[in-house]
Amino acid sequence: MHAPLKASYHETKKHMQLTLLGTGTAVPSLIRSSSAYLVQVEGKNILIDCGAGTIRRLLEAGISYQDIDIMLITHRHPDHIADIAALLFACRYHAAPRRRDLAMVGAAGTREFFRQLNEAFGGHLISPHFDVTVHEVGEEAWSWQGVRLAAAPIRHTAHSLAYRMEYDGSSIAFSGDSDDCPELVRLADKADVFVCECALPDEQKAPGHLTPSLVGKVAAEADVGTLVLSHFYPEVEQAPIESQVRKNYAGKLILGTDLLRIG
Repeated sequence: MHAPLKASYHETKKHMQLTLLGTGTAVPSLIRSSSAYLVQVEGKNILIDCGAGTIRRLLEAGISYQDIDIMLITHRHPDHIADIAALLFACRYHAAPRRRDLAMVGAAGTREFFRQLNEAFGGHLISPHFDVTVHEVGEEAWSWQGVRLAAAPIRHTAHSLAYRMEYDGSSIAFSGDSDDCPELVRLADKADVFVCECALPDEQKAPGHLTPSLVGKVAAEADVGTLVLSHFYPEVEQAPIESQVRKNYAGKLILGTDLLRIG
């Protein structure tokens, strides 16, 4: 397997590691894959989103596509889910088929989405060797393999969720795609690490997305430990991102790159 391309950045506690797999958007980029993040907890692999390029980034990070235990979907736009079919179909590979089940979590409608996706590929995404169990969640918290998970509906689409996970005293929150909303502030409250979309510069605000100064506002209101920016459209990369964030947020700040590890 390929070694990671980026150095590690140590921030979360020793039992919880975050890898940014995809920090881009739907716009093709040579340096950024579409949205995807990996959290590793005591040998378990949690995938948050699965946009285009996720399988390759997993391999570059030293993780097999076979080793994902649970997948959390923030919403069903293609730049967040495009590699789901490819990942599942790869798990059918006859020389080494996946044999353990996979959990998939998303908002209402995820079960029907997955049924239609499998049907579109002739029912061939799932092999006889494993099952995909789909869980639909709203604003709630639950426990999985000793990890406390929480979801909250946020303002992007009717089926958009932000997620939070806690383990051994550390916490990581993920905005998914979101506008400025109190639900996101509550979910990220005092998180050690907050991975937040930073889609467009301040002067190009679009509905359902955050700009750098708004990201800073949310992070400050939530009093997060470290703010990690992601989901960059090309326009924002030409902007003074850090200075715009600093209008409202004075804490630790990381401009995310693919394969950056935190923890």
